[in-house]
Amino acid sequence: MFRSLLFSLALACAGGAACAVEQGHGVPAAFVGEWNVHVALCGTSDGDGRLIIRPSRVEFYESAGPVVRVLVESPDQIVVIAQLQGEGQVMRSVRRWRLSTDRQQLIDEPGAGGLARHRCRSGSTTHP
Repeated sequence: MFRSLLFSLALACAGGAACAVEQGHGVPAAFVGEWNVHVALCGTSDGDGRLIIRPSRVEFYESAGPVVRVLVESPDQIVVIAQLQGEGQVMRSVRRWRLSTDRQQLIDEPGAGGLARHRCRSGSTTHP
């Protein structure tokens, strides 16, 4: 999947489309923080809609791991490639995340069908 993503980006760039730029310093600050499908569950480990994004790590409900590569498609849209471990498996994950206009929602597209998570208040994360 990773190779097909890079190939698609190369074709888009060759065709004159706006090109993604590889981010050398991890996930951009606008995306960093705790996000949750249910705002009421921010700061807790309850529910499976929680996502914590750090500059060099992502943590889902049952999997977490280091960020391998970040492609910045625009200031409000990135592709994150991470090496996740969870439920006894290690897997490569490729996610395209887009911020809403007000930057208070993170939309996971298209892999999760446009799943939207809400930005949790600063300091609501229960563990570092």
